[in-house]
Amino acid sequence: MAPSTIHTLIFGGLGLVSVSFLVYFMFWRKPSTSGVKAIKDKDTDSSADKPSKQAEKKVESHTDKSSTDNVKKVEPTRAPSPQFVVEDADSDEEEEEEVEAEVTTVDNELEELQTKYDDANRLAKKLIAGESYEKAVVKLTEALELAPRIPGAGKDIMTLYNNRSAMYEKVGQYEKSLSDITVILAMDPFHAKARVRRARIFEAQDKHRQALDEYVFAALQEQRMGTPPSHQLKIDSLAKVIAAKSSPGLFKSLRASSTERPLPSRSHCKNFLESYPSVHLWVDHYKTVERDTLVTALESALEAYNADAPEDTVALDTQLRAAQLSLIAFDLVNTRFETAFKLLHTMKAATADPSLPTHLHEHLAVAYVLPYNTTNTLQLLSLQYELIGFEKQLRCDLAGAVDAFTTSLRFYPQNYDARLKLANVYHEQPSMELCEEVFSELLAHFDRLDLSVNDKDVVDILKAWTLLHRISIFVSRNDKNEFSKTAIADSERDVQEALNLTERLQNTLAGKAARVTALIRSVHIVVQSKPLVGDTVTEEDADNSKAAVAKAKLLAPYNDSVMMLEAELLNNEGRADEALALIVASQLRPDAIEGDCTPYCLRASILINKAMTLFQNATSQGDYDNGKAMLDEAKELYVQGLEKEPNAIEALNQYAQFCGMMGELDVAVEMLNKALPLARTRDDVHDLNQVLIMNEAQLKAMSVMKKLLNV
Repeated sequence: MAPSTIHTLIFGGLGLVSVSFLVYFMFWRKPSTSGVKAIKDKDTDSSADKPSKQAEKKVESHTDKSSTDNVKKVEPTRAPSPQFVVEDADSDEEEEEEVEAEVTTVDNELEELQTKYDDANRLAKKLIAGESYEKAVVKLTEALELAPRIPGAGKDIMTLYNNRSAMYEKVGQYEKSLSDITVILAMDPFHAKARVRRARIFEAQDKHRQALDEYVFAALQEQRMGTPPSHQLKIDSLAKVIAAKSSPGLFKSLRASSTERPLPSRSHCKNFLESYPSVHLWVDHYKTVERDTLVTALESALEAYNADAPEDTVALDTQLRAAQLSLIAFDLVNTRFETAFKLLHTMKAATADPSLPTHLHEHLAVAYVLPYNTTNTLQLLSLQYELIGFEKQLRCDLAGAVDAFTTSLRFYPQNYDARLKLANVYHEQPSMELCEEVFSELLAHFDRLDLSVNDKDVVDILKAWTLLHRISIFVSRNDKNEFSKTAIADSERDVQEALNLTERLQNTLAGKAARVTALIRSVHIVVQSKPLVGDTVTEEDADNSKAAVAKAKLLAPYNDSVMMLEAELLNNEGRADEALALIVASQLRPDAIEGDCTPYCLRASILINKAMTLFQNATSQGDYDNGKAMLDEAKELYVQGLEKEPNAIEALNQYAQFCGMMGELDVAVEMLNKALPLARTRDDVHDLNQVLIMNEAQLKAMSVMKKLLNV
C-alpha cells in the first residue's frame, strides 16, 4: 500500500480525553469548586448537605489499596429525648408520672438500637479487616436497617451503601453491588468511588462500553474539580478492546454496503501510483510532452480508425489504443485522475482467453513498457486492464480489481506492476495468504533468474520494489486484530535490503525512485508503525529518520512526500515556523498538486502543536490569546482542506481529532462517521472506530454532566 503523507496529530488521537477536557473548560467554563448537593435524607441534619465529602472522610480500611471502601466508625452517642407537646397544662400528678415512664421507655429503646447499630458497624469493620466480606455484608445490612430508626444516623446511610457495594464486588455479587451503587448515585451523582466501582464491575461483566462511559465521566469529573487525572490508561485500554471487538464486523458491513466509492484524495492517489516502478518512467518521459500534442495524436488515430475503408484494422486498433493510453498515462502522472479514468472508460473492451496462463515469465523485467513506444497489442491490453484494476482498487471495488489485474496478466504475464498491484488488492481484502503467496513467488523468481540473459540492475530494482510492498503485510493487524511481535524488525529488514539493492543504482531513474521510496518507508516505520505496535521511538530512531529525509531530499528535492516529512521533522525539533514556511513554499510551486488538502492538514497540525506548547509555557494572558488564535487558524485550514477534498479520509480524521480536543465533540463524531465509509483497510476501520468510540463516550459524558449541572 502507498504510504500516507499525513501522520497522526502530534498529541495523538486516542489520548484526547484529558486534553480535550482541559482545552474545553479553558474556553467554556472555569472549574467549579463546589459539588452538586445530594438528595437529603429526611433524618439528615445540616452537616450532611455534601455527602460526597462525608464519604471521603470515612475511616480508611487497610484494603484501600484494592479500591475497597471502609466502614465509617460510628461513635456511640446517647440518643436525644424526643420532644413531646403537652396538650393539657393542668395535668395532675398521675398523668405526669405516665409521661415520664413513656419517655424512659423510648429512651431505653433508642439506646438499645444505638448499641446494636454501633456493634454492627464495629463488627463490619473487623470483618472487612479480616477479609470476611460475606459476613461483613450481613453486618452492613443490619446497620442499614437500623440507621433510619436512629436520629442522626441518616448521614451514614450513603457510606453504608458504598461499603456494602464494595463488599458485594469483592465476593462477585455484581448485580447486588450495582443495585447499591444506583442508590448511592441517586443521592450523589458525582460520588467518585461509586462511579469507578460501577465501571470496574461493568468491565468484569464484559460490558466494555458501559465501563468506558463510567470511566470517561469520572475523568470529566476530575477535570471539573481540578484533580489529577487517574483513569486515562484504563480509558485507552477499554477503547482498544471495544474497537478490537467491533471493528471486524464494522469492516465487513462497510465492504458489503458499497462496492464502489468516490476516489480518495489526490495525494493518496498520487502516492499510490508512485509506489509502483513503471510510473516513474512515465513521469520522466511526459515532463517534456505537451498534453495538446497527445490530444492531437489521439484525434488522428481516432479519425483513421473510423475511416470508411481502413486498410489494416488490427494496426489501427493498436494505434488508437496506444494513443488513448498515452493520454491517460499523461493525465495520471499529472494527478488528473478523474479525467484519466473517464477516458479509460471509453476504450474498447477486450476478452482474454481464460485458459491463458498468468504464471511468472522468465523475462519479467520487460514490464517497463511505455504505451507510446510499442505496437504490441497484448502489452497494450495488459496495461489497459492494469489501469482498470487500478481505478477499481482506488474505488474499493476489490473483486473487480482482482478480475482486472488477472486479465492483465493473462494478456501479458511479464507485467510486473499488475502482479504487484494484485498482491496489494489481496492485502486490502484482506486475503493475506494470497498476498504473501504473490510476494514469495516474486522474490523466489528473482533469486532463480539466469542473470546472463537478464539485466541484474533491473532485477535488483524490481526485487527492491517487491520488498518495499511486502512491508504492508508486516505492519498490518492479523485476524485477531493484533500486530505481529516481529512487525518492526521484519519491516526494517526489508527496508534495509531495498536500500542495499539500490545503493549502486541511485543514479538511474528507476533505481533512484526505489531508493527514495525506501528512505520514506524507513521514516514511516518510525513515526507511524512503531507507535501503532506499541514500540518506543528512541533518539537513535529520530536521528536515523532525520538522516533518511536528508538523503531523500538530495535525490528528490521536490518530492511532495519528502517535503512533508522534512516539515514534520522540523516541527518535532521545535522549528515550527521553518516547517510552516516550507509547506507554504511547496504549495506555491508550479508543479504542486492542484486542490491537494495535505498541506492544509499538516500546517494545521503544526499550528496546534505550537499552540499547545504556548499554553504549557504561558506567562501572560497574551500567550493564551495567541494560542487561541493559532487554534482558530488551524480550524480554518482544516475547513479549507476539506472544501478542496471532501472525501479525504486523512483530513476528516485529523479534523475530528482536533474538534474532540477542542470539546466540539458533536462535530468530531460527525467527521468520523463521514470518514468511516471511506476507510480502505481493516486497520483504517479499526483506528477510526477507536477514535469514534472515544469521542462518543466523551460526548455522552459531557451531556450527562451538563444535565446534572443544569448547564
